[in-house]
Amino acid sequence: MHLTRPSLPVAECEHCGKRSYLSRSHARKARRRTPEWRWLRAYRCPTGDTWHLGRLPQATQHGLLTAAEVYQGRRAA
Repeated sequence: MHLTRPSLPVAECEHCGKRSYLSRSHARKARRRTPEWRWLRAYRCPTGDTWHLGRLPQATQHGLLTAAEVYQGRRAA
């Protein structure tokens, strides 16, 4: 018997056109289903109330800086 994972609610963001998730939790679950999951992070849409997935900065991927250090001074989500 093969069990399938239930699909996550995904939509196109009406503000920026990107794939969006209703919550941070849904975005993180989708991240874990992605082959390159280690390099993705969930972030709140800057123009809407949904969540997106985006790549971590190169400096974070290489262990030089944390994401918080890279994004210092930007609007907090």
